[in-house]
Amino acid sequence: MAKHSNLRLCMMKIMEYDKTFSLVALPPNNIYVDPITEERASRCLARIDMLNKIRTETLNHPKLDDRVKLCQPSYDLPSWWICGQHDKDLLIGAAR
Repeated sequence: MAKHSNLRLCMMKIMEYDKTFSLVALPPNNIYVDPITEERASRCLARIDMLNKIRTETLNHPKLDDRVKLCQPSYDLPSWWICGQHDKDLLIGAAR
């Protein structure tokens, strides 16, 4: 549903810019979705792009295993976190 909201917001911006634009996005099954702010729609689209990039580029990168071995510990990670192993697991989980 969020994708439809983003599409709807983008369509509204286009329609504001060009009043002659005739394509209107209709909700599937006539389900009404509350509008969201442009900032929230932008953040949502950025998140979708990031997850798509993880799926299509990062996990398929030929040097992923070598690069994951270079991961460094951080103070905000839990004490049980194993750098490299859990970083790759996190990428795999995010890609689902």
